[in-house]
Amino acid sequence: MFKKLLSAAIIFGCIVAASYAIYSATNEVCNGEAKQLVEFENNGISYRMIPGNDLTCEVIRYKRGCEILRKGKKCDTSLQYKGSVAIPESVSYNGKEYRVTSICGMAFKYCDSLTAVFIPASVIKIGDNERDENIFEYCPLLEKIVVAHNNPVYDSREHCNAIVKTASNTLVAGCKNSVIPADIEKIGD
Repeated sequence: MFKKLLSAAIIFGCIVAASYAIYSATNEVCNGEAKQLVEFENNGISYRMIPGNDLTCEVIRYKRGCEILRKGKKCDTSLQYKGSVAIPESVSYNGKEYRVTSICGMAFKYCDSLTAVFIPASVIKIGDNERDENIFEYCPLLEKIVVAHNNPVYDSREHCNAIVKTASNTLVAGCKNSVIPADIEKIGD
């Protein structure tokens, strides 16, 4: 009897865990939204349309990579952003042009073969839940970060290889070759 109860408990636990994983994978919360979201890929970069913002999208975690990322679990590194990634200002999907305005906080985490990222002027939000975060966490090969010189919110002043929030002089994210500019007033949140 005990073995049957134990087996039933284990099976129930596996079913609950599997259900949670499926739900998390299809309803990932990013930028405070938890809705059915349209996701697509264009030229090796994954995007999600931003609800309520007509014709805008954000860069998200590579869709062929790990669907669920939890602390302590690593993704299949063969299925992540690799090498140099140049985010475009806009991208086409189903005959429409979408402006890339955001980078989800989990977009580049654990991309251990990522070497460079170029961020366009159109990106005005980085991270989730109204706060900036280190979007390059666990990216040991990342050596170069460049923000377009005409970006209204972020910059990479003095070729610092980092992302700086211009208005507050806050260093938001960096890499192994980042140099902290002299006028930085804050690092992170």
